[in-house]
Amino acid sequence: MKNLSDYVGKEFEIIGLNFFKFNYDLRVGETTLLSLRSTDFWGKTFEVIGNDKTWLIIKPSIWSSNLEIKEKNTGVVAARLTGSAFKNNSVLHLAKGEKLHITMNIWKSTFEIKNEFGTTLVSFKTKKWYSSDVIATIQIKNDTIDKYPFSLMLAFYIATEKKHHAGAVV
Repeated sequence: MKNLSDYVGKEFEIIGLNFFKFNYDLRVGETTLLSLRSTDFWGKTFEVIGNDKTWLIIKPSIWSSNLEIKEKNTGVVAARLTGSAFKNNSVLHLAKGEKLHITMNIWKSTFEIKNEFGTTLVSFKTKKWYSSDVIATIQIKNDTIDKYPFSLMLAFYIATEKKHHAGAVV
């Protein structure tokens, strides 16, 4: 299977498969690279499937905006996400001290994954304001995206949650 960074400059689509369920695929053309699925009724656990691996996104508490990402079969924590419920940026703490920053502008329907130095690695744009379908573009070739492909679907999940919460406030 190709690495995600081999698709530099090409547009990915994140497409909702079912209106009633939280099921999304990251596709290039007709090829599905990653999938994001809700695994429980309460929306506390999600699976990211791709690159012959499965990761679990776990929300330990309804009151906290922090998340844990674990490999499904081993239970090893691959990353931790910290952020504030009221801020539009989060930090993904990866193994070996690496960090990715997920920044978003809810009102412009855009969000980005940046490295520690502020360089944009992946940019996302919602197709239409009322739709959850997203177009993503990898800006530069980077090993971090290849080592942690779940970060793309995690950024989408966070942006979707923030968008739903912002809509509930208005």
